[in-house]
Amino acid sequence: MKRGENLPVWSIILFVALGLFVLVFIIATVSFFLILSRKDDPVFDEGKVDLSVTHYGPYADKLIDCITAMRGEKSEELCITSHDGKKLYADYYDRGFDKTAIMVHGYRSNPLNNFSYIGRRLLDKGYNLLFIHQRVHGKSEGKVIGMGQYEYKDVLKWLDLIAAKESVKKIVVYGTSMGAATVGYMSDKIKSDKVKLLVMDCGFTSYIDQLGYLFKSGNAPILFAGIFPFFLWGGLIGVKMQRSTTDCIKNTTVPMCFIHGENDIAVPIEHSQINYEACPTEKLLITVPEAGHTTSLLVGGEQKTDEFLSFLDTCVSK
Repeated sequence: MKRGENLPVWSIILFVALGLFVLVFIIATVSFFLILSRKDDPVFDEGKVDLSVTHYGPYADKLIDCITAMRGEKSEELCITSHDGKKLYADYYDRGFDKTAIMVHGYRSNPLNNFSYIGRRLLDKGYNLLFIHQRVHGKSEGKVIGMGQYEYKDVLKWLDLIAAKESVKKIVVYGTSMGAATVGYMSDKIKSDKVKLLVMDCGFTSYIDQLGYLFKSGNAPILFAGIFPFFLWGGLIGVKMQRSTTDCIKNTTVPMCFIHGENDIAVPIEHSQINYEACPTEKLLITVPEAGHTTSLLVGGEQKTDEFLSFLDTCVSK
């Protein structure tokens, strides 16, 4: 091409397309790792979160009282090594009971925020508590959150540790939000007959279903920030958006309880309804009017909590 001549139109289009591709690739990669990187939420009683502007607001005093009470309970720190070499930690509230509840918290949350309310009730009913700190949370190692797809293998290792204790005869595994999905993914892989109940509290059917719901609800940026980066990178690291908890639940042999708030705008109640219908074992679905994400039993109070505990007693007594 001679000096002064313009570039052909096709070459300009090619350069622009290539530039846009590189830009989208960079943004998508950054978005993906921001979504799955470490960013722990503070415990609510530390005063770093204004609960009055969240859906916890009307129940903030009750929740903080429960967190304070749990902080006063004696626990010991346990540590295991994951299947891929990560050091994982948990707090074990061992009261010498023959029953233990393994509690699996949600995305970028922590056990005290998610389980202080129901944890207190379980302690009173004669359960030891294992408050897991999922990988990439708290002291537990890791760089990438697996949205339950790495984590279910971690929980199976915690389960093996507790099941190996001769004093523990019966085990319950309770997960909320991403922790509930973790329980869903492990539901068809339970080998110990000590496990009497699996609980999925506001869990999703699949990550792509959840993001699709958020997109339909008017959160348009989620289409790019959540979906595209996963198509680009998720499969390479083993986190598949379409992997379904429902498919695992169809093959479980353990009784299950599904809990969901009817006002949950993060994970729609339909996800728990779908998983409930798919479950082939003894099961219970508890829905709570007015409850948002991860607040069902807190909002439902004594009535819904007693409904859950009654079903728990039925399953554990067998």
